[in-house]
Amino acid sequence: MLRSMGTWSILRRSLGAWESLVAEIDGHMEYIAEFAWSVGNVLRWSLGAWGKLVMWLLLTI
Repeated sequence: MLRSMGTWSILRRSLGAWESLVAEIDGHMEYIAEFAWSVGNVLRWSLGAWGKLVMWLLLTI
């Protein structure tokens, strides 16, 4: 019983860390999307059709 409680405590701590990481990423998601859009636009202008493909890939990830 004590072993399972210790495992549960470790699991709960690791899930808490994941929750905070996901919340942090979610808070920056708008900036990440804008950065991906900017990179895609630069690639589209500089590479033509290949840039459009890369931009599409960035937006679908």
